[in-house]
Amino acid sequence: MKPVVVVGGGIVGACVAYQVARAGVPLVVIFRDGGVTARSFGWIGGTGGEWPGGAGALRPFVLADWRDLSAAVPGVQVRWSGSVTWPGGGVSGRDIARLEPHLRTFPTSSCCIPDDGSVDPAEVTRALLLAARELGARLVSGATVTAVHDGEVVSSAGRHPASTVVIAAGTGTSLLCPPVAVPASPAFLMRVRAPAGLVRTIVGTPAYDVREAAGGMLLATAPLGADRTWAGLRALAGRTVEELRAAFGPGLRLVDWTVGDRPMPPDGPVIGPVSPGVYVAVMHPGICLAPTAGRLVAQEITGGGPAPELVNCRPSRG
Repeated sequence: MKPVVVVGGGIVGACVAYQVARAGVPLVVIFRDGGVTARSFGWIGGTGGEWPGGAGALRPFVLADWRDLSAAVPGVQVRWSGSVTWPGGGVSGRDIARLEPHLRTFPTSSCCIPDDGSVDPAEVTRALLLAARELGARLVSGATVTAVHDGEVVSSAGRHPASTVVIAAGTGTSLLCPPVAVPASPAFLMRVRAPAGLVRTIVGTPAYDVREAAGGMLLATAPLGADRTWAGLRALAGRTVEELRAAFGPGLRLVDWTVGDRPMPPDGPVIGPVSPGVYVAVMHPGICLAPTAGRLVAQEITGGGPAPELVNCRPSRG
């Protein structure tokens, strides 16, 4: 029996792989590296943010699927800290002070979502791939996929027969499956050294988003401007750290920064078959949707029947 072959070792590919392996179906996962996943902020939320196209139908399942995944797979850890964002309404400065006692300045009102959480996307991806391997999957790492056909994947590691190919390669999906257009949207991520416990929730503002990744380390993002040269990005990092110091105190130090190209399908997630033997799964927000998409993709390709939740995500919807 030919295996299912998953192309892509980021969080979407890892979620698909885990669920396919869990169903007892032979599986091969081929990937060069973790792609943009390791450069993701890792915010999980089921209500706030933008949910384009078919993502809206997946949103109600996000939190439950993350909870199920964290309960089932060792190493998948979610920090359910909640989030505070502004501008917004309903939460006063006094309430924010209880949630973020180290914050020095308070907006007149903000929005608090207690169910929001965060993950280390690279750590979660490793845990899922290891869990898939323990369930019988074969991992082909460090390989570059050069062609995808019905029934076969060609990579730098050789030719791989496939019953179904699932392309979960983020922005690389367009190269392997040209009918699917996946524009890239650059995202800026910084690591900032800080006293442990300085930031307790996920704080989202027009100038930055910030959360604690581990004791003494913050992750922060900021909107990219027109100047994306090294000097321009370095200046953006410096300005963001100054904003954080003004908000939380002087004891913060920039460690490093990076830019990653997020897949950003213009009309929402693209999930479904493009030919009898090739299936695509590419989406934004990828970290949020990966467990839900992985569960539904595995259902469809392992004989569980079409998932009605994906009807507005199909590649042919336009």
